[in-house]
Amino acid sequence: MHYFPTKILAASLATTLLSACAGGDKPTPNEQTVIAIAGDDQSALNSQYILLDGSRSASQISSSAITYNWAQISGPDAVILKTDDDAQLAIITPADITANTTLTFELTVDDGSNINTDTVDIEVAPCISEPGVIFGDCVGTGFGA
Repeated sequence: MHYFPTKILAASLATTLLSACAGGDKPTPNEQTVIAIAGDDQSALNSQYILLDGSRSASQISSSAITYNWAQISGPDAVILKTDDDAQLAIITPADITANTTLTFELTVDDGSNINTDTVDIEVAPCISEPGVIFGDCVGTGFGA
């Protein structure tokens, strides 16, 4: 008896059917794809400079040029600064933060064949200073409050 080829054919058919029914948008292991990595979530104070770095994003198509697009998708508007590297986004957190808030940025990476996105959150806490203290000299923060 030769069950081995039948088992391979059945397994292949099952894999094909499951892949077809799985939603169609998710890449299979054999597809070439691009992976967006927006970086780790961060904590910051109001009016603080932050550098977001998506340079760990990668494409399985080694000859493809990757394009990067950053967008703030939630929270009060941050000041966006230009960098020389499109994989990075420099921001200054909003100055008027009076309570802990979260800013969310989305990185979209495109290698010409595939597009992928990832998000990064920045928890921003107010800098608490005493009256008459020079701006930037915090005596406390809202972290953990």
